Amino acid sequence: MKDPHNSNLIFSEEPIVTPEQITSRLKKSKGFLFSKYVILGFFPSLYSYIKKNFSGITTGYINKLFPYYSFEFDNQLVTFQFPGIGAPLTGALLEESISLGGEIFIFLGRAGLLKDSIPRDSLIIPSSALKDEGTSRHYVRTGTYSYPNKQLVALLQETVKNNKYEVEKGRVWTTDGIYRELPSKVKKAVEKECIAVDMEASALFTIAKFHKKKIAGFFVPSDYVGTEKWIQLKPSSKKLKPVKLFQLALQILKKVKKEIN
Repeated sequence: MKDPHNSNLIFSEEPIVTPEQITSRLKKSKGFLFSKYVILGFFPSLYSYIKKNFSGITTGYINKLFPYYSFEFDNQLVTFQFPGIGAPLTGALLEESISLGGEIFIFLGRAGLLKDSIPRDSLIIPSSALKDEGTSRHYVRTGTYSYPNKQLVALLQETVKNNKYEVEKGRVWTTDGIYRELPSKVKKAVEKECIAVDMEASALFTIAKFHKKKIAGFFVPSDYVGTEKWIQLKPSSKKLKPVKLFQLALQILKKVKKEIN
């Protein structure tokens, strides 16, 4: 199988341990529901919000720290999960979600800004990701970048703008080494047109593409990572609170149901 972006050979050998083996017991659980529409929220506080504001919630888990909450929104089933932190863990949980029936994924989280000129209240929409994590290499042998689904990105960008958010769309740098964001690496990432740094996006894009699923997402700025300084940021807009971002993701999925198969 060829990667249409980089024409790289993708690994096709079957693994010894599969997600299906891990998720089989949960699939058989009575009353457990899992949607094809999944929100991956890097804000565990959203579990409490869902409990308080939605009815008919069904829950299940493979690991108690990362449960699935499925609920009805606008006559459609949606599943939410906090997908951990970092590419290896988040990638494994995405594999399990795909095994359970997930097909269309929206993620929302935090990222560090690499450019001081980007407004602090912008939402960052990744159009591609520089692969500087190890997980992607287990799916695609080579290649510098990974990509989200273009249809989802366009729909996400349209919805975000309609809700009057400031938007910065561009490439992100995904790294495993949160404490190895060296000035030289930041400089190279900026030279490669990266506008923000995160720890999951490139792996999520690679894994979803490998399984022919659709994924896109957005980040709220958490800090500024410059070549000589680090500045922690606090959102000055209530629109950047996790609950508001979650509500935005629900709006996007509502449109996805109508416009993307």
